[in-house]
Amino acid sequence: MVRKAQLDEIDLDFSPEDDEQLLGEADEEEEKQKLPDDEDGEGNEDEDEGESRFSFLGEKTGLAIFCILGCLLIIGVVWGTWYFVKKDKQPPLAADITDTQMQEQKETISPASPKILPTHHMIFKGFVIPLPEGAKFRFLEVSFDVEVVVIEGKGVRDVSNDPGVRRQIINAIQSRGLDFLRAGNSRALVKNDLLSLMTQIFGENMVQNVYIIEFTFI
Repeated sequence: MVRKAQLDEIDLDFSPEDDEQLLGEADEEEEKQKLPDDEDGEGNEDEDEGESRFSFLGEKTGLAIFCILGCLLIIGVVWGTWYFVKKDKQPPLAADITDTQMQEQKETISPASPKILPTHHMIFKGFVIPLPEGAKFRFLEVSFDVEVVVIEGKGVRDVSNDPGVRRQIINAIQSRGLDFLRAGNSRALVKNDLLSLMTQIFGENMVQNVYIIEFTFI
């Protein structure tokens, strides 16, 4: 080792140019040390900008996914509502209808059929019908029975003694004439005439039958 006294005796000769060179080298060294710091700063700014860009893209992607899911949910609710409403309006299959439900549908769709009671017999008698024969008259005595259908809740009006009805019966038989009424099948033909007349009086399907009781010339 060199002692202090010896160092003091050493003559260190530095010129001004050497001093400037040393100062220049020191400045360059400082700039080199500052340069990485600046580069690191720019890198950090780029990283921050990239992170903000990725964050913005992530927010847009999340918003888009949320909107798509919301649209799908709305479509599902609308479709489900439409499906169940349409299903309720459709008539059930025959296999799914029980006997009770079928009976209820029949009662709802078709009105209840009227209850038919035993028929009522109405006797028309005492008809003496004048039939001209040249200057004279022949008389035909007629009696018959009308079988009338009776519906529950509706009565049957007895018209056997009604003057208007009796006049219609006399006119219907007189219109056939004496020769016709003398024929062998006149009884059956008069029965058909009376059946048509009674149907007009009581209504369609209300007269079951007509039975001739008396059909005699006097």
